[in-house]
Amino acid sequence: MRGLACLALLVIGCGNDDGKGPPVVDAGLGGSGGDADTSPPKVAFVTSTEYTAVFSSAGEADGLCLTRASEAGLPGSFRAWLSDATSSPSTRFTRPDGNYVRPGGTVIAHGWAGLTATALKVSLDYDELNEETLMGFDAWTGTNADGTPSGQDCTNWTGKGQVTYGDLREQDARWTKMPNAGQCSGFKHLYCFEQ
Repeated sequence: MRGLACLALLVIGCGNDDGKGPPVVDAGLGGSGGDADTSPPKVAFVTSTEYTAVFSSAGEADGLCLTRASEAGLPGSFRAWLSDATSSPSTRFTRPDGNYVRPGGTVIAHGWAGLTATALKVSLDYDELNEETLMGFDAWTGTNADGTPSGQDCTNWTGKGQVTYGDLREQDARWTKMPNAGQCSGFKHLYCFEQ
């Protein structure tokens, strides 16, 4: 029995939090989301490509996420963490109990509850190829930390007005909503979540 306990401690100590190599084993202690580790994980990433703030709808941004995932060999359906005049992650996303993970397996959050109610476990700055983003640290969101629309979405993604955006390097609510709204010019990434 003592040998099994030692083996368990060795397994829990494996991996690292840089998103590469073996995934970090997270027992789910101290986080929200209940038995998050018992359901299959859902992959989340930031796009390696940056885009302008002109989308016909959040659905168009979903298509961009699906293209990035498909080209990286990630199976499943993906949606963009983006709100428009008629929808938001709170209405478009499934709400899994299982972990959200980077493409390399590192746990980002314990289910929908962990994603929307607490700080992320690690930043969401790895792209669909499991590469760390080293330039361009902003993502279009138009979305509050709880997944609801912020009301600042470049005038329904027409590239006008102001926007809520997130910083890929942050783990608190700033990952999706910086304290001050930004301008709708330039290029930013998209966050993509498996459904």
